[in-house]
Amino acid sequence: MTTAAPEMIHLEAVDGVSIKAMDDAGPGPIIHANPAYHGGPMKVAPFPRPVVVDLAGLAMAAEVPLARDHDTSTRGLLGTVRPQIKDDQLHAEGVMNKGQAAAEILRLWRSGQKLSASIGAAVLESHEIETGDMVHINGRSIIAPKEGLIVVDRAELKEISIVGVGAATGANITIEARHSAKGATMSKEATIQNDEIAAERQRAKDIIAICSEHQSELKATGNPDLAARAIDEGLSIDDVKNEILAAVRKARPHLSVSTGSAQDRPTGPKVLAAAALLCGGQQEAAEATYDERTLQAAADLRLNSGVELAREATRMATGRVPRDTGEMIQAAFSTAELNHAVTDAGRTMLQHGYHQAEDNWRLAARSVPVPDLKENQAIRPYTGDSLLEQVGPDGEVKHTSLGEASYPVQAHTFARMVGITRKTLINDGELGGVFEIERAIGLSAGRTLNKAAWLALRNASGFFVQGNGNKITGADSALSVEGLSKAVAALRQMADDAGEPIGLQPHALVVPPALEAPARMLLGSVEVATDGDFNTNPWRGLAKLAVVPHLADANGGDDDTWYLSTVPSHSAGLFVALLHGKDAPTVERFDVGANYLGIQLRCVFDFGVALGDPKAIIRSVGK
Repeated sequence: MTTAAPEMIHLEAVDGVSIKAMDDAGPGPIIHANPAYHGGPMKVAPFPRPVVVDLAGLAMAAEVPLARDHDTSTRGLLGTVRPQIKDDQLHAEGVMNKGQAAAEILRLWRSGQKLSASIGAAVLESHEIETGDMVHINGRSIIAPKEGLIVVDRAELKEISIVGVGAATGANITIEARHSAKGATMSKEATIQNDEIAAERQRAKDIIAICSEHQSELKATGNPDLAARAIDEGLSIDDVKNEILAAVRKARPHLSVSTGSAQDRPTGPKVLAAAALLCGGQQEAAEATYDERTLQAAADLRLNSGVELAREATRMATGRVPRDTGEMIQAAFSTAELNHAVTDAGRTMLQHGYHQAEDNWRLAARSVPVPDLKENQAIRPYTGDSLLEQVGPDGEVKHTSLGEASYPVQAHTFARMVGITRKTLINDGELGGVFEIERAIGLSAGRTLNKAAWLALRNASGFFVQGNGNKITGADSALSVEGLSKAVAALRQMADDAGEPIGLQPHALVVPPALEAPARMLLGSVEVATDGDFNTNPWRGLAKLAVVPHLADANGGDDDTWYLSTVPSHSAGLFVALLHGKDAPTVERFDVGANYLGIQLRCVFDFGVALGDPKAIIRSVGK
């Protein structure tokens, strides 16, 4: 159907801009947009759905204006470009004026700004494509995503702009000096870009082909837009095949897709553990843990309840199954098969939950293995004279003393327990609930470690002091360009015992939730407001961001205080001690005695947090 469309749309596509040295004696820089529009779908305001423009219906003049940010006034005009459609994409080339606007574009590029291409087009006619339907356009087949797709059948190209941030990938602009009236040849960067485009096209074609073969299964499992999503997210063919296999198994859970006979399929507690997870509705955790053959064998068991799990365990162990349910369950609890299966399934769920927990402590802390639960020492080797000396004419190499700094660390035991009883197995719906409890315990273990690390940093009395050079106070300590500049300088000025700079590099900016917005602007914005004007942001991309709720006012912290940490593998301000180096909790099954009909599982996690090198982290109080 034909739908009303906005009068004008801006189709932006993100990629890098390369600028070579200007030829000040000649005309302005040459612009190559390769492409200005890649021909694929994009999310474009004010359209409610992704948009793709049919280049066959795009009208355009021999030359169109080149503008900045779609500003076609005299202030925003940069020059003109000649558009052309090549290889099912819109390309353009032209010359920039040598005016103030063009000079600003060059200044932004030299400061490290990533620029993009964008086309401005007047929409004349469009129509909608329903979810899951396929359309062939601009030399490719496109499957409409879950929100649908809008095809612009006819449009008129009004201008091409250079912008800061676009809405889809694929455009490339090259700006180079013009050295002759004949212009310049295609740059090396543009050639590489064309090769990448060709490879991307082939990947998209392969993905569309394999998804088309299994579209019915994908629709049945609620994943009809796999092809579009895989193309947008850059998934490999192997990634897509794995998702399709999962969809086939989910759509046909009792049908084997393997080529081997039933006798060739795996059996035993591992299969039973996978079957228990599937029975408990934990398909994601099962797929992340077991191979395809094990999962298929587990699906073939067709277990639908805890009672059926116990029955299968009894059959595996004894070859016979008592008719009485109570007797059968009692027999099952005495088998190694049920005990191993439940333990393995519990371990899987606990690990699954643990890895779902936020672990941004790793940005500022180094993990160290410890052999026991006693106090141990984390060692940071260093030399009193850290620099090498030139060897004299006599060839003598001077000795230096190797020292070390040590920091006390100790692991402690944290534990929780959950049981699977006769009642749990009889009440069919409770098996999934037990697994959810185990997942929650794993999640809690990860959260416990993360909290302990940040509380150690927050409550570090005597660690952040002026004498260590790691504490910044005053009005200019607030999170701003000036405050961050001060923290960066303090970190880089850290020296060893001989007074030589260590060469610490900023790695992580750690903030409470109240400072997340200014932190993201400082790390991501191209320009920032300083001295009443907008200037290039010197700290864009400086560090990774860790937003920590435990540092907030509401949780006993300070909404103004923030931290700047170096790379923990170089120098660590925090140490996390892990017993035997185990970076995750473990699940233990233990004997509960003859009077208890069931299985008890214990989650144990041995870790500890300690302060390390005060040179590695800067605290800025923000006031």
